[in-house]
Amino acid sequence: MTVHLTVAGFLQPANILKYRHLFARTQWLSHAELEAFQLARLREIVDHAYHHVPYYRDLFRLLKLTPADIRQTSDLRKLPRLSKAVARREHRRLQADNCSRFRPAIHRTSGSTGAEHAFLLDRETNAVEFAYYWRYWNWAGYRLGDRFAEFSSSYFSREGLHERPFVRQPFTGRLLLNSLSFTRASAMAYAQAIERHGARFLKGLPSVLGFFARFLRDAGKDRLGLAAIFTTGELLLPSQRALLESCLGGSVYDSYGQMERLVAISECSQRRMHVNSDYGLLEFGADDEDGESSETGRSSRGCLGTSLYNRSMPLLRYELGDVIEPEASRVRCACGRGLPLVRAITGRVSDSLATPDGRIVPTLFLVFRDVAGIEAGQFVHEAADRLSIRVVASEAFTDTEHARLLTLVRWHVGPSMALAVARVRPEELVLDPSGKLKMIVSRVEARQLD
Repeated sequence: MTVHLTVAGFLQPANILKYRHLFARTQWLSHAELEAFQLARLREIVDHAYHHVPYYRDLFRLLKLTPADIRQTSDLRKLPRLSKAVARREHRRLQADNCSRFRPAIHRTSGSTGAEHAFLLDRETNAVEFAYYWRYWNWAGYRLGDRFAEFSSSYFSREGLHERPFVRQPFTGRLLLNSLSFTRASAMAYAQAIERHGARFLKGLPSVLGFFARFLRDAGKDRLGLAAIFTTGELLLPSQRALLESCLGGSVYDSYGQMERLVAISECSQRRMHVNSDYGLLEFGADDEDGESSETGRSSRGCLGTSLYNRSMPLLRYELGDVIEPEASRVRCACGRGLPLVRAITGRVSDSLATPDGRIVPTLFLVFRDVAGIEAGQFVHEAADRLSIRVVASEAFTDTEHARLLTLVRWHVGPSMALAVARVRPEELVLDPSGKLKMIVSRVEARQLD
């Protein structure tokens, strides 16, 4: 999830300040007050979808429902899940018949499956997004105008920018760092650019920031003296957090979101993950619920997101494709905010592995959290019955931890899979086209698993 701090985004100061003041207040509301706020926003979106979105108008009529039947957020379960496959197929009919009044822009993402998904976002949601990030970064001490640096791939994928290592945006105080051309050899130049820029904050994918920190450590570079580091887009391992904080300086603040701007989860100074329920509606999938099959052919039981602001193409009960663990109790965080808590974000539903004995193993990469000394890891499915475990490891990855890793993986995949552990350099890990670390690299054709 990326906040685009562009000049165009600043050309709606009234909206930005409106949501800034709103979010500054709602973060301190009680659970009951937040639920009431969320329900009011939800009912507005549902009513709009019913009257202006052909897909939802037909769906409500088919189910013999009206907006009045959505009396509480749990009533959303009266509607079926919206899968990415259905959203692509019904792209036109999901657009509001009056969408032009909201001045939408087309956004595209390929996601984990590689199939492109296009959607509309209202111009006003840029202000919502900006205000959300402003609040979240405030938790780490950021003040509007502070200089920061950000590793990016999407910006530099544009024609003519591929070879540029840095781009400064003085109006926003942002230094963009090209993660597509970033290497061990260029790490020191990137560090010097951050220092020259006077950046106090740094943002990026955990894997990219981890490589950066390790390269600097290997080169003997001391801490950068940052105030905070913002991670997003991938699962953050405890070992990565420790590496970033020891090598780059500053506390790590993790977050989660999507380009569709449905759900936002962010970490406070107490290292607790808050659901920004005033931003979007997060719903934990239920195992007893029928739903559309995902692109993998299996019904997704991950979490669902519902927009509370986007009117040009509202998405209700949209399959996020991620697994999020809810907090067992509704305690209020020690930071004082009433925003709900989640225990953990454990990864993509699609990050699963098929074994020769018929098992489907989801989120296998979570074993990396339980083994000391692994700074980054990746599974390579070499053949139907052979799995390579590639790790970037520190001195803490001892023979005991090596054995523990094999034991944990064996417990998940069973006896039919041959396992091998390989220690690799960070640059040997496989990234996807967007620069994210691929947790499962499959070299197995589908017919091998039949």
